[in-house]
Amino acid sequence: MKRLLAYLLCATLFIVLQATVFPLIVGTSLQPNLLLLLVLYLGLYEKSLFGAFTSWLLGCMLDVFSGTTLGLYGMIMLLTFCITCVGSRKLNFDSDIVIFVTTLIGTAIHAILLILMLIIFATAQRSWCCVLPYLPVHLLVNQLAVLILLPLVHVINKRRKPNPATSRGDCAWL
Repeated sequence: MKRLLAYLLCATLFIVLQATVFPLIVGTSLQPNLLLLLVLYLGLYEKSLFGAFTSWLLGCMLDVFSGTTLGLYGMIMLLTFCITCVGSRKLNFDSDIVIFVTTLIGTAIHAILLILMLIIFATAQRSWCCVLPYLPVHLLVNQLAVLILLPLVHVINKRRKPNPATSRGDCAWL
């Protein structure tokens, strides 16, 4: 319960930064998707059920604060978590390269899922054109955000107590 509360507080801070502070400082096209980075962290380091529920909840929070369609980002964040969880089963988490590669792939997956959801559910034709031109910028900006947040990830991972019951081999249900 304490972990869930910590993730929700962190997500609230990230949403406030994304929705109010970053657009004023760098504009809407150059802001990192901090909530996506949190979901990718969940996919790498948390258990499946807890991480899936938390990812869905974080996406729903994003929908409530800044979305237009309730449930869109909840579904996208949940699917992004599931793909990250399944894809990270055999990775070596001692290397920082894993976090950068996961961010690169996760940002692309997030954009692809958003495009697919817009194609399926949007009434306007060619609404995916709003996402695709900004993908290279988002890939770069999210990488820079990870570079800045990487020392924090190391501190958090050192404070985590290893528990054999919470090993990362628990994505079999996906």
